[in-house]
Amino acid sequence: MINPDFQAFLVKQNGIYDNMAATSDTIGDTVGVERDPGTEPQSAFLVAWRHPEHITDGVEELSFAVNSLHRAFIFTAGNAHSTLSDHDLQRDRIITPESPDHNATLVALSRAVRNGLDAVSKDTIDGRGVTFGKAVSNGKTVVSLGQPSEDLWRINQAVKQASASEEINDGAGLKGTWGSHMTVNRFLANYSPEDSRQLANVLHRTPDLGHSKPTAIDVGYFHADPDNGFTYTTHERFDLN
Repeated sequence: MINPDFQAFLVKQNGIYDNMAATSDTIGDTVGVERDPGTEPQSAFLVAWRHPEHITDGVEELSFAVNSLHRAFIFTAGNAHSTLSDHDLQRDRIITPESPDHNATLVALSRAVRNGLDAVSKDTIDGRGVTFGKAVSNGKTVVSLGQPSEDLWRINQAVKQASASEEINDGAGLKGTWGSHMTVNRFLANYSPEDSRQLANVLHRTPDLGHSKPTAIDVGYFHADPDNGFTYTTHERFDLN
């Protein structure tokens, strides 16, 4: 029987997906592209799922194709991920492991992942998975819509619970993520609906990324700014294969 909390997560996630897909269907018609605030200079600690090459190569290919039409952040295979949780997002900050405070946060997040994985069964870890469907745009980003297995959700919950013991967010723990999507692009400029028609065509003909059994959970941090794009740096990797 499906966990009611997992069911509630799916209802919320899929409601957001439905809204994004509805907007995406009007790209090039009544909706164009606008600059995403997520491209402004910012950084955060990031706990994220890493995926096999057949998934990340598809993300990179689509990301470059979209950027060839509209200026956007490119997510290369090395940066491709689905978020378990970010933490302490701030504008105009550089995270560095050389900072004692930043390093302490990275160490605490790594402990949380390790303890979270220890708290779930081997069968739960083996049951992790995400099925990525169509690529859509809400006019600010392009994402691949992902449906997680209940086991992957259980691992997320275990890591969040373990992070509370590390006094992350003053003991509240990691906030988690609203969905298991994969970000493909964030737009850097505004484009009219007429100028966005080719984007709509690209999204319609892009095949689904398909099923992924994530290879690892990474603890690290990202930096984003209009000049350098998005970069995710891994501090510690928890291989799952």
